[in-house]
Amino acid sequence: MKKRNIKKITGLTAISTAMGASVNAALVPSISIPAGGLVSPSTLETIYWDIDNDGTNDFSFSKRTISSSILSVYYTTARMQDLGDARVAGGFEKLSSGDKLGTALDGLSFSPTSQNRALISSYSGTISVGGSLSAGGWSVGDTGYFGFKFTSSGNTHYGWAEMTLSSSSLQATINEAWYNDTPDGAVTVGVIPEPAEFGLGLGALALGAVGLRRMRHNRKAA
Repeated sequence: MKKRNIKKITGLTAISTAMGASVNAALVPSISIPAGGLVSPSTLETIYWDIDNDGTNDFSFSKRTISSSILSVYYTTARMQDLGDARVAGGFEKLSSGDKLGTALDGLSFSPTSQNRALISSYSGTISVGGSLSAGGWSVGDTGYFGFKFTSSGNTHYGWAEMTLSSSSLQATINEAWYNDTPDGAVTVGVIPEPAEFGLGLGALALGAVGLRRMRHNRKAA
């Protein structure tokens, strides 16, 4: 995979200035993520994530037990699958705040076909990350970002999400996610618009919900 050298910009105001108000104004949160985050199921079932709440599911999360009678291997995995035209960037590469997505220079590719990835696996009591996540730089207990794209009304949208991989259970939590509401519009990972740029009404309420999630997440981390 092509290695990217990315200059980090510190401070939300500085980042907003560098991106331009018009780009930030197009950035909206995935309001389908609840206040406690979208948590992968703890039982053998499947849940769905509709990023823009348009009635079309973009990703699914499930917990499955895999067995092989030939190899006598039994293990349990938390999985994430692409649905429709939704895809995860760079084979689930762990991104950093300030990375660009949806531009010709970001160096990230998207699989042409749907993928069903093991996020976390447990075998003989040992928890480890799935192969694609391990290759992407993730470890058990990590909180980091990943990029994604999805299709809505025939248009492609790019976004990023913050995910936490549990170190004690087979669960992954999408803490928050943002996407560019402008078709084919680029995003900067970890950057959210200033309240004044985000607007009022439902958007402001969604921004407040994201702030609450971040506050709760920071308290847990402390």
